[in-house]
Amino acid sequence: MEIAGRYHLHVVEDCAHTHGSRWRNQGAGTIGDIGSFSMQQSKVMTSGEGGALTTNSEELFHKLYSLKNCGGLYTDEAGSHGEHVQSGNYRITEFQAAVLVCQLERLKSHIDQKDENAQYFSSLISEIEGVIPFLRREQVTRQSHYAFGFRYNKEVFGGVPVQKFRQALSTEIGLGVSGPYELLNNCSLYQPHTKKRYRISDEHWKAIDPRRFSLPVAERAYCEEGVLMSHQVLLGTRKDIESICDAVVKIRENMDELIANWRSQR
Repeated sequence: MEIAGRYHLHVVEDCAHTHGSRWRNQGAGTIGDIGSFSMQQSKVMTSGEGGALTTNSEELFHKLYSLKNCGGLYTDEAGSHGEHVQSGNYRITEFQAAVLVCQLERLKSHIDQKDENAQYFSSLISEIEGVIPFLRREQVTRQSHYAFGFRYNKEVFGGVPVQKFRQALSTEIGLGVSGPYELLNNCSLYQPHTKKRYRISDEHWKAIDPRRFSLPVAERAYCEEGVLMSHQVLLGTRKDIESICDAVVKIRENMDELIANWRSQR
């Protein structure tokens, strides 16, 4: 925020995965000029699709309202008042809003339950050789947990790739187990060189090539270490948490079988 203030910039917080979290006791979405929350199906609060923006700036509020409301002005009066800016219809339905209001009433209790289970999960998983719980920064004073996971050390598991471990864990617990998002320097959703019209010049062609960036830490997390489960697992009981950790131990104790299965499919 200090840098933004120095250069007269607005800050938009991406809070898509962190409804209700706090950074140094300040709510996510209230630190920047605008907070952006997603309500898509997988999120901490969901209405199937949709989202919400927060701001304490009256000027930005009116601009955002026009952008989501076909360009119209915000007014207390009924009827059409013309278009203020060129835009489209990004309005959430009243039914979706009602669904979200109900979830707001449960949000704090859900966060408290997930946070307690996440800390218990971390304490158990830290005792298992070959897996390491994710670091939680001390500035995070409340965490809503979009996902929970840990780092996997394939060397302790006989060199078995993390993809095979995720599959084995998913089979054991009957829940989806995934990894982090694709790397931005090799993401299937961002392939600018597939469109010849983007070749404005050779210099521009090279500049938009995402492969020119080296992201070794992200690559290691995506390709070798990251193991993630959806936040719903943290809404269960302590027994549920223990069963997941027991599954990791079971895989570890039956590592020879996992290695043999992996090698047979190579």
